[in-house]
Amino acid sequence: MKTRKFQVVCAALLCSYFVLGNLDRSSFAKPPRSGKSAEQVAEQNDTFMQKKLLLSQEILSGLVLADFKKIEVAAEKIGSLSQHAQWQIVHNDPVYNHFTIEFQRIAKQLSLNAQRKNLDGAAYANDHLVATCIACHKHIRDN
Repeated sequence: MKTRKFQVVCAALLCSYFVLGNLDRSSFAKPPRSGKSAEQVAEQNDTFMQKKLLLSQEILSGLVLADFKKIEVAAEKIGSLSQHAQWQIVHNDPVYNHFTIEFQRIAKQLSLNAQRKNLDGAAYANDHLVATCIACHKHIRDN
């Protein structure tokens, strides 16, 4: 059990480093609309990304401490963020849409595992959630 927790912590730290260290903010900037400059849009996207990262850290903290309520609440919040208009930074891209649907499904599974007090299931769901984030960000950067 301790080995699994250590693996989860290491994976989350590595993923956080990857996301924060390699986030190409320019790929998230939409063309100006509604009178907002590209810089203002990029700043809004950065703030939105910070919310996602903070919720990811809450999930990780809950996993390490076996705080199932913390995991459940953060999973539900991060899942609801994916339904926010700011989430849709790419339009008419079936791959991006697939990643969004998968993210929502996994966030729900993470929350259900937390409700059931299934730490291994929650840890697995979180690993899958992070992997989905990384793959989606890679897709956005590469396209």
